[in-house]
Amino acid sequence: RRDSNPGSCRFVPLHEVPWVCRTRVVEDQHSHGIGGCLNSHKITTTTTTTTTNQSIMRSWTVSLLVVALGVVAWADYCPYNDRTIWGIAEGNLVYVKKWQPTAAYYWVGPKLSYLDFRPDCYDGSVWGISAADNSTWYFYNGQWQNLDFKPKFLRVAYNGIVWAIDGDNNVWVLTNPTANLRQIPGAIRYLDVSYSGRVWGIGTDGNIYSRSGIEGDWRQEPSANNQFTYLRVQPGYSERVWAITTQNSIATKVYGEPDWTAVDGRLKYIDVDQTGVAWGIGTDNSVFRRDGVAGTWQFIQGRQLTALRATPYGVVYGVDNQGTLVRVNSGGLTSLSADAPTPTLRLWGADR
Repeated sequence: RRDSNPGSCRFVPLHEVPWVCRTRVVEDQHSHGIGGCLNSHKITTTTTTTTTNQSIMRSWTVSLLVVALGVVAWADYCPYNDRTIWGIAEGNLVYVKKWQPTAAYYWVGPKLSYLDFRPDCYDGSVWGISAADNSTWYFYNGQWQNLDFKPKFLRVAYNGIVWAIDGDNNVWVLTNPTANLRQIPGAIRYLDVSYSGRVWGIGTDGNIYSRSGIEGDWRQEPSANNQFTYLRVQPGYSERVWAITTQNSIATKVYGEPDWTAVDGRLKYIDVDQTGVAWGIGTDNSVFRRDGVAGTWQFIQGRQLTALRATPYGVVYGVDNQGTLVRVNSGGLTSLSADAPTPTLRLWGADR
């Protein structure tokens, strides 16, 4: 609650806010009921309820609530939502940060183990999986909504359709938050979706399959004795997919081509922007960049990374071994804040 005195900042009883800090809980006159920890103290949370989380994120114009997250595990960047980075920090806390290097970190909403949104972040919505019970959370227009569906993984497509995989590797589709879930035949352990809506998935047999959206059928994309562990679809209209095998080798193909093209090098993670520039994390956590299939891998000087995310528009973020959020470019790595979270930050979304 805000005091009538403009500019005031007062203590708030712990039962009035959904989080508990190790020191003081405060709010200022702009926060609309958002609580936060001052200075650089690490945040812990209490168990939250659906009611508590319905209207957590009303405004992020708060200037006094600066949060030091401790350890960052993952982050991603949303280009059409005011150039905002979303991520998950130590303890499954969800954070939001503007793209500027010195911008403050804010924390918001329920504890999540995973989150995703449309690659272009067009409508500003965010989907996540609860760290407490694996239920689904949906954020839109300033409010969090809890859905009684428990996937282990989900991917939001360009058209807003949510593709999800449950604990038994069944595939489900949700066309909007109020629609009924629809099961898609097949056993898939990981998937990604192209701009056109074509779905690429890794089956439980290690082979890669693709299908034309909800109404299509799975078609195997044959490979020469390769078993795959990860894939990423290039944004845009190319319909090119990059994949990593169980031996950390790299392969790529465009939908409709008969064969996979082997790419030199060994990676454990790869991402790509819509121009075809590929970014990868090596088996020793070194970072590399490549100008498309015909290019060569360029080693990026600086710290090793545990996570990396390339946006469709060429902006790349990563997390180093100390859990610090960094921006990645061909010239090296740049820390995004002196008080950035410090070794399990995960990258989920970013905005340009």
